[in-house]
Amino acid sequence: PGAALAQSAVRSPPPEPPPLHPPQPQVFLGISIGSGLGVLGGQTEALEADVATGPQWAPMHLRAELAAFRNPQLAFAISARLGYTFADTDPPAAKAVLLRVYRMCSPLGLRFSGAIGAGYIRYRVGVDGSLKDTMAAGAVIAGAGVGYVVPISKSWRLTVDVNAFAAIASSENYGGVPNEHALHLDLDVGLAIFR
Repeated sequence: PGAALAQSAVRSPPPEPPPLHPPQPQVFLGISIGSGLGVLGGQTEALEADVATGPQWAPMHLRAELAAFRNPQLAFAISARLGYTFADTDPPAAKAVLLRVYRMCSPLGLRFSGAIGAGYIRYRVGVDGSLKDTMAAGAVIAGAGVGYVVPISKSWRLTVDVNAFAAIASSENYGGVPNEHALHLDLDVGLAIFR
C-alpha cells in the first residue's frame, strides 16, 4: 500500500501556480447618469423666445457605452446619450451617438478620451420668469474628457468622468426647431463591467 501511494503521488502533477500577469480585459460595458452645463444663446424651441448668450442647464442624461480594447492602454467605444430637461413644453429626449477613444493610464486609474458624433444636447431655459422652455445644440458634437476608474470587484468598476463638448449647429433649423452652437461640460458617474 505504501508503494502504491508513493507511485500515485509521483504520477499526480503538482498544481499550476497562478499566472504572474492576469489576463487583460477585452471589452467593457458601462452605464452612467449625469448632468451638464452649457454656454449658448439664440431661440427656444417651442416659444421661439430670444435668449441672450449665457450658461444654461442640461438637468439629466443617461449614457450607455460598449468598448473594445486594442491593447491594455487603448480602447475604442460607441456610446449613446439620452438627455432629459423636464421642461413645461414636454420636449422629447435629446439623442446623441458618439464614437470615443480611451487612453488608459494604469495603475493610476486615470483615463483620457476623445469623442466625435452626431445628435443634440437639450437645455432647460427659463422664459418670462416661470415657464420652462428648451434650447437644442447640435447636430455635430466633438470633445474630450478625463475620468477615473475605481475597481470595486474583479470585474466591476465605478467610473467618474468629466467631458467637454463643442456642439455645432449644422443648420439653423432641423426638425422644425432652432439649432444653436454651444460649449458644454458634463459630469457622469456610473458603473462598468470589464471582461
